[in-house]
Amino acid sequence: MKPFRTWLFQFLSVSCYIYQVAAASSPSPLSSFASSAHPLCRHDQRSALLQFKHVFTVDSAASSECVEDSYPRTLSWDENATDCCDWDGVTCDGLTGHVVGLDLSCSQLYGTIHPNSSLFQLSHLQRLNLAHNDFINSSIPFAFGSLASLTHLNLSFSAFSGSIPSELSLLPKLISLDLSSYRLKLEPLHFEILVKNLTQLQELFLHAVSISSYLPNSLANLSSLSALDLSSTGLLGNLPDSIGYLKSLKYLNLAMCKLRGSIPKSLGNLIQIRELDLSENGFSGEVPSTLSNLKQVTQLILYSNNFEGSISAFVEFPMLKQLELQYNNFSGGFPLWVANSKPLVYLQELYLSHNSLSGVIPPWLFTLPSLESLDLSSNRLTGQIPEFQHDLPLDSLDLSDNKLRGPIPKSISTLANLTRLFLASND
Repeated sequence: MKPFRTWLFQFLSVSCYIYQVAAASSPSPLSSFASSAHPLCRHDQRSALLQFKHVFTVDSAASSECVEDSYPRTLSWDENATDCCDWDGVTCDGLTGHVVGLDLSCSQLYGTIHPNSSLFQLSHLQRLNLAHNDFINSSIPFAFGSLASLTHLNLSFSAFSGSIPSELSLLPKLISLDLSSYRLKLEPLHFEILVKNLTQLQELFLHAVSISSYLPNSLANLSSLSALDLSSTGLLGNLPDSIGYLKSLKYLNLAMCKLRGSIPKSLGNLIQIRELDLSENGFSGEVPSTLSNLKQVTQLILYSNNFEGSISAFVEFPMLKQLELQYNNFSGGFPLWVANSKPLVYLQELYLSHNSLSGVIPPWLFTLPSLESLDLSSNRLTGQIPEFQHDLPLDSLDLSDNKLRGPIPKSISTLANLTRLFLASND
């Protein structure tokens, strides 16, 4: 019996080894099935989505502002289908089947979201986008504040009206909030609470919301903020020094408000900024020299203010593509010393009209390799128009209403892209 037992042990050992090798090289049918399958949408959440769908009618006019990608996503929500995770605009958790994402932007929804809407039964929602629909001037339900798992919320331009509920400040995980709308109002106290509590925010878009208050110092709490749009909100007063604490900002838009005074030096701390728009306010004084720290800025828009002083500092922004300084009180001439330093090699648009600039147009200005649009009209520029670099991509040039004289350079005929040329009202 001993030889037989020895043989049997060796056979089983070899068989086990072969099985282990085979298992390591290819998964079993059972494991393959488990890895490819995903849990179905939970029945209660499927029901909540269908209830939400039936509240609305589909009207293409409800998403008329959407130039592209406007279509009724909810039409794909088949009541006979058991898995709502396959419906258009719906995202589910791959492990639990909970609905965690709902994108119904530009979906032509027309109707009202009531406080008891089945939408608020989707308690695991992390991303919710209802932008560009028509909720017919209804209020934003306070129940949005109960969706505690939300990280992204976009209700912009969906015809909500009235005051933004303070309950939105109860969303602790929120990192992106877009409530942009011409019909909404944010009470000053609620604005302060919002920026005080939502400390995880990385994006805050409130374009055209009526705020009409001062920027709170608690804005400094939003240290993770990378994008802030408060344009057309009616903000009042001076820009606080606390703006300099938002060192993660890459996009800042405070255009078309009622801000005044000088720009704080702390704005120069925003060294990651790419786009900065302070246009159509009441800012005055000289632009602080600290702005030269903004080496990454590509769009700098300061038009329609009362800024004064020299424009020399603006050639120190190496990445600039768009510079708008028109309708201010800038004076003096162009810097001439930059002729050999090849500045502004990425600059495509330069608007300096309606200032008090004087002196001659420097030749280096017409050698900028990327320049497409140049407006120097309504200044006090003198002398002759310099020669143009023959391969300049310029398509729009306005030198009207100055004191320029002399012949028009023949090299202007080499500007193959030029379609708009204004030289009137000169000497």
